[in-house]
Amino acid sequence: MLKQLAIPSVAALMALSASAQERGTPVFQDAFDTKDTFAENWVVGKGWNGRLLSADGRVNFPQGGELLMRQDTPAEFFAEMDVTLNPPANGEIPKDGFCGFIIEGFRFTLTHQGRYWVASSPKESGGTGLTGPVEGFQFGKPVAVSLVRKAEPGAAKYVFRVNGKEAATRVFNLKQQADGTYEPLRIFSYKVDMSIDNFGLFAVKGGADESPNLVINSGFEHELDGFPPYYTTPSFNIQTITNIPYETFLDSVSLDEREKHSGSFSLKLVNDGRTSGGAQSIRPWGVGTVTGGAGVFSVWMKADRTNFPVSLRYGGRPETVKVGTEWARYETVNTNLPKPGVYSPAGISFKETGTLWIDDLQAEFISPPSKSDLVSGKTFASPYKPSEMDRSRFGAQPSAASERAPEIVVPTLPAGVDPAKDFDAWIAHAAKRDRFYDGEKPAKTRTEAYLACDERQVYVGFRCFVADLNKVDPKSDMVEILAEPQVSGKKFMQFQFFVHADNAREDKGLGMDAAWDGHWTSTVARNDQASSLDYTIAIPWSDFAHPDIKTSWILNLHRYDSATKEVVTLIQCPNPSFANPQLWPFATFPEDLVGAHAVGVAGGDYSDAAVGLDVVSPAGADRSVVLALTVDGRTLKQETTLKPGANRIAFPTQLTDPKVAVEILEGGERLSNQICILVKRDPVTLLGRLSFYMEEAEAPFRITTRVADPEALTAVLSCGQVVAKRKAEAKFQMALPLQDIPEGEHRATLALMDADGKTVAQTSAPLVKRAFKAGAAQVNHFSRSLMHDGKPVVPYAPFMVVLGKWGTTTEHLDAYADLLQKYGFRFVHILFQSNDPATMEKENALTRHFLDATDARGIKVILWSKYSDYTDEACAQTRRALNAPNVITQMVLDEPELGWPSDKTRDFLRKMRPFFPYHPTQMNNTVLGVPARHGNLETDILMLDDYLTNTENRTVESVVEHADVMWQAGAAEGKPCWYFIVGNNTSLHYREPTYREQIAQTYGNIAAGCTGFSLFYGWPGTHGNWKAYLQLNRELLALTDVLTTEEETASASATGDPGLLRHITKLHDGHLHVIACNIDAQDAGDVTFTLPPGLRTADEAEVLFEDRKVVVENGRFIDAFPGHERHVYRIRLAGAK
Repeated sequence: MLKQLAIPSVAALMALSASAQERGTPVFQDAFDTKDTFAENWVVGKGWNGRLLSADGRVNFPQGGELLMRQDTPAEFFAEMDVTLNPPANGEIPKDGFCGFIIEGFRFTLTHQGRYWVASSPKESGGTGLTGPVEGFQFGKPVAVSLVRKAEPGAAKYVFRVNGKEAATRVFNLKQQADGTYEPLRIFSYKVDMSIDNFGLFAVKGGADESPNLVINSGFEHELDGFPPYYTTPSFNIQTITNIPYETFLDSVSLDEREKHSGSFSLKLVNDGRTSGGAQSIRPWGVGTVTGGAGVFSVWMKADRTNFPVSLRYGGRPETVKVGTEWARYETVNTNLPKPGVYSPAGISFKETGTLWIDDLQAEFISPPSKSDLVSGKTFASPYKPSEMDRSRFGAQPSAASERAPEIVVPTLPAGVDPAKDFDAWIAHAAKRDRFYDGEKPAKTRTEAYLACDERQVYVGFRCFVADLNKVDPKSDMVEILAEPQVSGKKFMQFQFFVHADNAREDKGLGMDAAWDGHWTSTVARNDQASSLDYTIAIPWSDFAHPDIKTSWILNLHRYDSATKEVVTLIQCPNPSFANPQLWPFATFPEDLVGAHAVGVAGGDYSDAAVGLDVVSPAGADRSVVLALTVDGRTLKQETTLKPGANRIAFPTQLTDPKVAVEILEGGERLSNQICILVKRDPVTLLGRLSFYMEEAEAPFRITTRVADPEALTAVLSCGQVVAKRKAEAKFQMALPLQDIPEGEHRATLALMDADGKTVAQTSAPLVKRAFKAGAAQVNHFSRSLMHDGKPVVPYAPFMVVLGKWGTTTEHLDAYADLLQKYGFRFVHILFQSNDPATMEKENALTRHFLDATDARGIKVILWSKYSDYTDEACAQTRRALNAPNVITQMVLDEPELGWPSDKTRDFLRKMRPFFPYHPTQMNNTVLGVPARHGNLETDILMLDDYLTNTENRTVESVVEHADVMWQAGAAEGKPCWYFIVGNNTSLHYREPTYREQIAQTYGNIAAGCTGFSLFYGWPGTHGNWKAYLQLNRELLALTDVLTTEEETASASATGDPGLLRHITKLHDGHLHVIACNIDAQDAGDVTFTLPPGLRTADEAEVLFEDRKVVVENGRFIDAFPGHERHVYRIRLAGAK
């Protein structure tokens, strides 16, 4: 939803001062000197994943592309970059190619003809210039472009500069989105081979009173979990950390409310041997810099003794100052600031034992001082002022442009009330709403809406008051219902019902599908007494029926009024309201009525021979039904019995259009009416349990058929001379005994045979048998998890680097192993590098020492090395040296999509896999790699890194949604999904996760199917994050058997937003486990869980890790979910111990 404001006078905007068009404090800068942070900082536009590459200190757009910052685009900004246009490969310059900035649909661009071009709009006024030559343009030569947006009430002025000269100005409406943010600035290329470099996003320079301070949270007045964001957290001294409580180390950097220069807090830094390298240091995050410019960094400080040496740095070499026991201001000047880089250029450090307090930091740009000024003792820092950047981060946060409309509780009509007979009689028992809005203004004409239901239908009524009934337009006057019973919260996922004043009707099905045909009715009555049109709309439950139907839907009601030209709705927001379901009111229906209609098709697929439907029936008795499938204009019917829960139904037919209609009828009454999009599958699939076998007695396989009447077929599973047979089903399991299968790599073949011995369908899958080896790690495709030494594992692994060239010693490594053991960690993820022949033997020896040290303490290791940098000989030597029994997987590539073509990655994985016959061979991807199926995803374990704290204002939801993509990508092959989540990376990120965020991102990803976690970059620096580490480690170890269970079960359902209230259902050891997490920061309220149908359970659920229980009644239980809250429920099944 966009918020469009009135435009002020163009003359006023055009008269903006020069300072209002100048670069202010830096907000975000990227010189693209490292590809490692590209995915953290940028989002590649849809369709361009794998094509835009960060390489050689720039981003290349080969013949086009789109790039967006992960950073929010502010209302006002100064954006700049260097753009280099390359000559077309074929020598033909396209007439319509362009590249540059796009925002709000308007283009500020360059063309291959060496011209700038600014798109025009019929609505704009006062602009100067559309196109002109770029002076000195040459292919391959960078062009400096900048775009300035200055906001005024209701509008914005844009100034576009090319090589420092103003090219064009434009005035457009300023639009704000529903969540209070603005449309992102896009870097775009159309048919132009270009590259960009030195991107910078700055505030627009304000007036003389504006603070020059580039340090965010410079006075430490804002904290999260007791630590100030926008500062690096401390690193421990490995030689002492095992001798003290970890919490004592964390206290070496803390907020101090008693000793401060101003405000409420200072930051207290203690160096007493607890921190890394015998020193204490801290850096403010994201301090801006301008290449070659001059700047001063100043800090108010005091120490616990006089002449205390402290180093200050603002790029370049540090300067030592002597700090006393009283508050004083100290500064360092740099006349040649560095270019923007990965790390902040400003910092404070000291090596001597003691305590230092710091407060009121300020970094600012200054005019270049003379040499004489530098040695004169003159100070250059201006009086301290908190940064202007604090306002948007810590001030009164702008609320969303609109809020969700109030909930509607929909009642059941009393017996005998018939909405078809008497409008006033039924609305007397209905929920009423009479506040309608045209955008943000109350509607001019009164409208009343009513909602009610009974066992058969949902009723919606409108009383539309009209000044003159004789002037009603039968076509333009109408009402509309938008309803989404599944509450995905996504745009355009709703049903749509229109009724015109002449009772003409239109509808669209779930997902705004025009192919759907509902079975609803409507009446429109002229009411002369009330001077209104009275609409009664009756929609049968069967039109809404679906396995995922919720008790609380989201819906919106519209009226189109031809007399006032208004489109009025229940929500107060700028239009179009249909695009903003997050604002629609919840409509809560009686639970028993909704539960009875949780029936229908949950999913489906097709092969060359049949259509398969996964049909769900609610709890209760078996049901004799007729399924009617309409495919390619033909309707096929099948009588069947639906059991409570999931049912697999197959139709013998071929199709060309995967969109089909499905109706379910019982006793002639329609139960459901759906449109389904089927997925193409093979007629039969075969999934082996393990990636390889050793001493197991048999090799089980899961089989899914998509053929008609599979029970009439015989399944023949074979590997060489070993054969097994059984009657086929829609889904079933078979096994081959391994005793007579020799060691080696084989194929198991499955054939479905009819009564005449004819093969109806056939497939095969790998079957690998190896000699027994202690420490072998097998992928379990059934549970999508890892097994080590025959037992399931769910890694929760802090990350660390083992490098001798960084000064690592065996004593350090022993201490790290002790630290892991002390706090109960059973996994660690390490990076080592031994590709340099001069140091290979030493590096391998160090890594092997750590492997042995962790093995002796019962700790398993995820082993990562950059084998792509190794020679074949070095790779072989390293493999031999590091063949340890506690290694559980080999990570041989990290983020290859940022630099390698897809086929190169695929070929490298294929090369490496034979080297590690007893371990999975895997890569780690960014969020770009998995959806692009980089390297054909030929990785034994899917893993990606995406960090909650790599960009400001990210949500846990934005992290978990990538786990959903990963889960789907590996579903067919049963690949485990692991996640590299953020632990502590404040050297690059502006903060650590809070305690509740760390809990929520871990459990949210578990609910999305993840069975392994690594934490980058290792050890926490805040109390909250450390508390979460310890808790999560304990809980995942306790839940390992549950998370890796092979027992299959249907899923529980839950009320609430399914995108935010994430849950997964596991069956293990006679108990049903529901693991649920609210990944939103906002309170989700009370959530009702409904257990899978057909299960008899105890009357209470144990809430693990919380020492409490909740009541289970009729297969349902209710619990509260505050923001970022997780609960793990354990429910005993009947007959279980």
